[in-house]
Amino acid sequence: MIKNITILMNCFGEEIYNYFNNIPEIKNNYNIKLLYTLDHINNYNIIKEIENSDYLIINNVKNYENLKPLYLKSKVKKCCKVIVIEFIRFNGFYPLKSHYSTVNNLDIYDDSYKNSNTYEEFINYKIDDSIIINNFDESLKKLKILDEESDIKFYDFFILNYKNKCLFRDGKHLSHIFIKHIIINLLLKMEIDIDIDYINNLNLKYQYGSKFRYKIVLNCVKKCLGLVFEDNNIDFYNNYIKKDFFYKTIKTFFNDSEIEYKFISN
Repeated sequence: MIKNITILMNCFGEEIYNYFNNIPEIKNNYNIKLLYTLDHINNYNIIKEIENSDYLIINNVKNYENLKPLYLKSKVKKCCKVIVIEFIRFNGFYPLKSHYSTVNNLDIYDDSYKNSNTYEEFINYKIDDSIIINNFDESLKKLKILDEESDIKFYDFFILNYKNKCLFRDGKHLSHIFIKHIIINLLLKMEIDIDIDYINNLNLKYQYGSKFRYKIVLNCVKKCLGLVFEDNNIDFYNNYIKKDFFYKTIKTFFNDSEIEYKFISN
């Protein structure tokens, strides 16, 4: 009998759904359903969508009763395996405060953009080492707490790889390297036999929630933290561009006098 996998998450659920549909062992043997948490805030009819799940993959929602793990676990079949994945966030590479408090790509705009006129001025923008280190350490503490509250662990993976591999696209979105770590450990948690090499060799496009989000790590941050990962080929809207072109694109956008109107209307 074909079993049911339900993914009830934020935009990261899109990435999981996409990977599952590109793994034959999953796609051919399971019904896979994707639901967005934002579409079901305070919607208690969500239970009808999940009640027949054999696997339920959810975020650790804390603010809405109908989406909290404890509530959802009480509403599914006793044999349903519920797996909680934390909202994985890490701002340790981005010490400057954004001028926009938004989940859209506007939140990358900080003083390094505002106070620069060229790419060279931007990428070589100076931040005191003590600020960089303090921000990194505080972000690391938060990441450890998230790891402890998640069924899928990621802190040790981050510590082992953050200097040599680009793991985050910005403070809220993971790179494919990090996504694959989550996918592999998620399937192991589900006790589904998988070919790890096959997953690691997948070359998928970012889904809507991630493909336009990216934030460049400044040279001073890379030097202070000993970051040596390659990041000059930015996957932006599923096309590869250089950092200087990305900077010019962002600056052009923010120099538009109608930016506030565009933001509000979108």
